[in-house]
Amino acid sequence: MTAPQNGTDAVSVLMLRARPELPMHCYFLANARRASVMWTRDDYRTLCHRMLNGNGDHQFLLCYRDAQDKVRFSKAYRAKASARIDWAFDTMCDTAKRKTGIGFYPCNGDDESCWGALDFDAHNSEERIARAYVFAGKAFDLLCREAPNLWLIAGTSGESGGWHVFIFSPHFHPTDQWARFLREVADRIGAPLQKGVCEIFRGNNRGLKYGIRAPGSWNPKDDSLGLIAFDGVTEHLKSLSLPKRSFTSLDLGQTPKRKTSVDLVGSFSPLNLAKEFSITSPDTRHDRLTKLVGFSFFQVAREIARRAAGNQHDKASPTPETSLQEHLKDFDAAWAGMELDWRRKLTTTERQVFDGLYSDTDRTAFRILHNWAKTDSPDFYIHCGTLANRLSVTLQTGSNIRRRFCSLGILQPTAPYVAHRLAARYSWAANAEPKAAANCAALAVAVER
Repeated sequence: MTAPQNGTDAVSVLMLRARPELPMHCYFLANARRASVMWTRDDYRTLCHRMLNGNGDHQFLLCYRDAQDKVRFSKAYRAKASARIDWAFDTMCDTAKRKTGIGFYPCNGDDESCWGALDFDAHNSEERIARAYVFAGKAFDLLCREAPNLWLIAGTSGESGGWHVFIFSPHFHPTDQWARFLREVADRIGAPLQKGVCEIFRGNNRGLKYGIRAPGSWNPKDDSLGLIAFDGVTEHLKSLSLPKRSFTSLDLGQTPKRKTSVDLVGSFSPLNLAKEFSITSPDTRHDRLTKLVGFSFFQVAREIARRAAGNQHDKASPTPETSLQEHLKDFDAAWAGMELDWRRKLTTTERQVFDGLYSDTDRTAFRILHNWAKTDSPDFYIHCGTLANRLSVTLQTGSNIRRRFCSLGILQPTAPYVAHRLAARYSWAANAEPKAAANCAALAVAVER
């Protein structure tokens, strides 16, 4: 198999560029190898830090078996990616005392990603194994020919017979662009997007985007390692030192041009929220958690509040009899109840607008701004830095959300920004502007296309 031509030219939109198709098919003829044989520890660290997508050191996927030997795939909250990457590599080298895998999410706080993936499942069926192998080969062949500016890693997902094809870009792209691009690849090779056949990452789920195990990592489902059939990525990473921050960009030999998400500081940080609603006496855990949820729901993004709940449990004195896992389950239930009650109180138009918003970040911003709009004054301030802080996104993203809400008819500008004195003021128009619902619905359809 020949390697794809790896260009470094900037591309503004992910797209396949039609090229003549040769009268042959792509097959993986060489033996696939373990990642620990192909890559050094530093290679694997650099690859995994890029797959973090600029997220924090705690936003990745844990892949393990618990004390009862049950398979678990869960988002990390306290574990650090840097430590788990080394542990995952030790597992691939058969030197770890206890096995673990690691995965990553194809999104960040700005709804962007520098990679995507195709997952072709087989589930140990001979017919499905053959199908997964053919689909992986066709996808690889198509991407080599028509997306030469992208870098590929192709390999097995374990002993089940499934295949993963990872696509890396030198640049960050909106996740909706990745979704359209990957759907087009699947459509071109005739692979139906359905569980058990072909899945794409980033998928269409509106919550936290599904994570996928890193290339070559341990699969707790069948106690096997993924094998690497082709690597067109690490040759671009060898000349780069390890990132000093939590991520590196895929711009060759350059420092990242994009900004990281801002760190939440002040009264609404997870640590301060946990301190404000600390557990300091027996039998008060549930009450303090409920109060934390009731306050945080109108102030910050759900993930910030959930981290606060984790900190609340960790720092409780005396230590609660309830485990952290059960504590977070109670948080999830309380948050879901708050959201259900809040949705019921929205006007019909507001509910239509909210349902029409495409991203979780926009829906969280809607909830926070809806709360800010409840004043005796006909308008209210929206400071971009404060909004970005509550959402844990960049200042630019906070500004973009405010501008987008104005264009959709959710907000109506009433007073301009006064340099070094006053933030811009806006009135809440979502409950009185029928066109806002139509605008949001049209935007969601456009993004899906």
